[in-house]
Amino acid sequence: MGPKVSGQYHHRRPTLNLPHAMTRRSRIKPAAKPLIAPEPCLPGTAGAVGIDVSKATFHACYRADSKARPKAGVFTADPVGHAKFLTWLDRVGTHQSLHLCLEETGCYGRALASFLHQAGHHVSVVNAALIKNYGRSLNLRTKNDRVDAQLIAGYTLERIPARWQPLEPQHQALRDAARRRQQLMGLLLQEKNHLEASPSPAIRQSIQQTIDALQAQRADIEAHMKALIAADPQLEHNAALLVSIPGIGFLTAMLLLAELPPLDSFTTARQLSAYAGLTPREHQSGTSVNGRTRLCKQGRSGLRTLFFMPALSLMGRKTGPLYHFAERLLKAAKRPACVMGALMRKLSTLVFAILRSGKPFDPNYSRTMALSPAVP
Repeated sequence: MGPKVSGQYHHRRPTLNLPHAMTRRSRIKPAAKPLIAPEPCLPGTAGAVGIDVSKATFHACYRADSKARPKAGVFTADPVGHAKFLTWLDRVGTHQSLHLCLEETGCYGRALASFLHQAGHHVSVVNAALIKNYGRSLNLRTKNDRVDAQLIAGYTLERIPARWQPLEPQHQALRDAARRRQQLMGLLLQEKNHLEASPSPAIRQSIQQTIDALQAQRADIEAHMKALIAADPQLEHNAALLVSIPGIGFLTAMLLLAELPPLDSFTTARQLSAYAGLTPREHQSGTSVNGRTRLCKQGRSGLRTLFFMPALSLMGRKTGPLYHFAERLLKAAKRPACVMGALMRKLSTLVFAILRSGKPFDPNYSRTMALSPAVP
């Protein structure tokens, strides 16, 4: 019989001389998990407030961050409600600065944004389509005013939209007049269609009287716009600069000045083209999807349509540098619709360059630049 094995050694495991990093209970700490980047937030603010504006009321939602419990409130869209909203902001924000954001909803949102801006708050006004697509990315299934306000607050925390600046009073009055002219043009088109479709002489006479009244109002609005431009030296100078561009008349120049935002908000001409929805959008994926490139049209439709008639007139002039640009595209087998889009984008680039430089259109600009001496 072999030697008896002591019980105290019977269950002892053998010790392996392995490197320290290979032992079962290594003292080396595991690599730390990468820290999640802090949520973007406007410096100096204590959170974001999303505002969903309607005709009679507006809903507000305060969020200090994405994990904090939101605080909601409902206020009336009048001076009394605006004053109560300021008191609510001081209470939920503990008298700290907040980033306020609301969708662009026309006159209702503009009145509230102007009030908050005058009160000294940091206000952002964003396109409603951005908020809608942001909600789709979160897979939201419910839509109401309270949820929309909370969604806008989350968008503000994550994306930090730019600060909204109100237009100058003269510029705002010109824009309001241009929008009213656009409404009259729509009514005129409807009445003219009714005139063609009406067989009754009495009804036709009534429609014709309405058309005459609308045309008189349109003439008054255009005279008012001319007076607004003549009263402001800067607007008058900018109108003269725009008229120097081939294809743009004085009426189009007035409408462009009304719809254009302050150019200080853009750094390149492409940004202005994107603002008007005139940048190209490709549709290509792999080897099987190769669609046509079209205009993006994700922008201001009112501004984009103002470039259509000047581009159409340039196509019919058969002369000038802009027509030669279009002719080169036609010779390159580009479709006429594609050439029209390129001309509209070229006009938007010229508008940006001329207004920013303060110099009128020069048809020989490229030739003079080529002949100018190089800068040492």
